[in-house]
Amino acid sequence: MNRFAITATSDNLAEEIRPADNVTALSGFLTQWIVALVVGFLAISTFEGALRFYAAQAGWPWIVYVKDVLLIGALLLGALNAGLTNLRNGPFLLVLAFLAAGTAVGVVILADIRQPLFAAKTWLPLLCGTVVGAAADVNSKFLRRACGVLWLAAVAGIGLTSVWNAPWVGHIYDVGGVALESSREWTIGETNRVPGFSRASFDAALQCLFFGTIVVTMTRRYAVALLIWLITAAAIYLTLSRSALLALGVVVGLHALVISLKATQRLSKLAILVLATAVVSVPFAAGYYFKNKAGLADSSSVTSVSSFEERATKTWPDGLALPERDSSWVMGRGLGGIGVGQQFFEPDIFNPGDNFFVYLWGAFGVVGGVFVAFIPFQAWRAQIPFSAKRRAAIMIVGAFLAVGLTLNGIEAAIASLFLGMGLVWLTDQRLPE
Repeated sequence: MNRFAITATSDNLAEEIRPADNVTALSGFLTQWIVALVVGFLAISTFEGALRFYAAQAGWPWIVYVKDVLLIGALLLGALNAGLTNLRNGPFLLVLAFLAAGTAVGVVILADIRQPLFAAKTWLPLLCGTVVGAAADVNSKFLRRACGVLWLAAVAGIGLTSVWNAPWVGHIYDVGGVALESSREWTIGETNRVPGFSRASFDAALQCLFFGTIVVTMTRRYAVALLIWLITAAAIYLTLSRSALLALGVVVGLHALVISLKATQRLSKLAILVLATAVVSVPFAAGYYFKNKAGLADSSSVTSVSSFEERATKTWPDGLALPERDSSWVMGRGLGGIGVGQQFFEPDIFNPGDNFFVYLWGAFGVVGGVFVAFIPFQAWRAQIPFSAKRRAAIMIVGAFLAVGLTLNGIEAAIASLFLGMGLVWLTDQRLPE
């Protein structure tokens, strides 16, 4: 081959390489902004109770909604990044399909079009999580450090408000004629549920749980991880969020499985399957157990099971029966037909779901079972030995399912955002290990 042919070949090769390099550079730039926007969303959510109070005092109550702008911005950039890199994102497509179908059914069935649209907004963190997970993983230093700082902030906020009557707790302010609460003030019996800097105690508990999970993946020594778990447990205990405490116990167990042998990593997959099965079966099993019990237990004690009994005898049966009102068990009532959307538009039949499966049943009917089944399906597909992101993903989806035993999960923004990320991290092959 003469030198002219070599030169021509080199020029052609360079022309082929440059566009790919440009796409990679643009994708990296987008990823940085996606993570930055999501971290901004998480930061505002962590400090939302205090921020609402001080923003209302300053006459800028709307400023807290910047978090929604950040979330939508991350979602749009994530969709653009997917178009540049890889559109084969199963969790994103599944969540988008449920979001679109649920909104369409809700618009047709429910009386007020605002009801399904309001509920659709609560699905944006989950959808955003799937594009964030495709763009960045747990090896992102910025994401890990941000979660570390936010974990410290959440823990410190809980500690602070446990000994100080923070002005944002129980504060009511007005926006457009609607009374809103900066941070919820409530108790179990005579014991205060501590909210930290957030809007409610269970929000603070979930922040500690999921941020703590990411922080643990940063540590190489189990003794340090154990210390993090103990601090997290103490903070969650002060919030009196028993759902988060149960989830923490599950995550600690999963952590022990995923950092050990291949055999125990396989057991972690089985644990996810068991958790998903429990999410579906608990509402029915609990209803049967309490069916012939007389009256509710004493609700004044922190250790009381009265809230669980109320779920078993009223909340879950009523939620499962909702589709029969104006739809069917096949398709459900659509988004807004159960959950927070009802609180504003159907207060007489408002049902929070308080279980991941019950919520999906009310919104999507039997089709909602597909979503529940998708979680252990993704976990089963995860390659062994687990990489760092897959270890984190197993713990994240396990935490979400444990929370989903007694909360609907989807409407808890941070929990659903991390679920979306975890579902992608379980099987995504494109990110560097």
